[in-house]
Amino acid sequence: MKNKPLTTKNKILELTLEMLNEKGISNVKMRDVSKELKISVGNLTYHFPKWENLIDEIVAQFMQEINQLYDFFPKDISEVVGYIERIYAIQIRYAFLFSNFYVFFQQFPKYKDMEENFFHLRMQSMREALDKLIEKGYLYPTSCEHNYDLIVKNTWLLLSGWYSFSMMFKDTRYAITKEEFFLSIWNMYVYHLTDSGKEIVRKSYNELILNQQR
Repeated sequence: MKNKPLTTKNKILELTLEMLNEKGISNVKMRDVSKELKISVGNLTYHFPKWENLIDEIVAQFMQEINQLYDFFPKDISEVVGYIERIYAIQIRYAFLFSNFYVFFQQFPKYKDMEENFFHLRMQSMREALDKLIEKGYLYPTSCEHNYDLIVKNTWLLLSGWYSFSMMFKDTRYAITKEEFFLSIWNMYVYHLTDSGKEIVRKSYNELILNQQR
């Protein structure tokens, strides 16, 4: 079955997202989108009366995808590698957000509530997931040497900052590839993984690489 053609509204959303990722939130306006799409501003405002309405739709779409991602948080360590790949994909899709959340919240202060929902609840979910992995024996129990509250904070520092860093060095040896993204997370957690946890993660990663090469 062939995919249905995109509606004008969806074309606007996809193109705007593409332009935001390429140029940044400060450098894209309604007239830029209409010019790129080769439609009148009037046609654009028929679907989205104001620029804020267009951003609202993109943010709602982003939050839906994020919520779906966290609704299916890995229940077993064998799912972790695939899950990290999905995190990578969603960060690429919404690069304009992940490249600078601070600028986004400055320009759109009405989304301040999203900051708490997005960061705090996600960090809580991640911490609870680590507790489940501890219960299953894949991570060492919490101790001074295995401080998982700190690990969660460090994980979020990586997740929220790696893309900005990578774009600074785009097309150079310092840009971060998908494999390096995973390995950065691996290096953060490897000290805390038990032998059985390490074995399963290595196996899952090797399977993922093999599937991508086929």
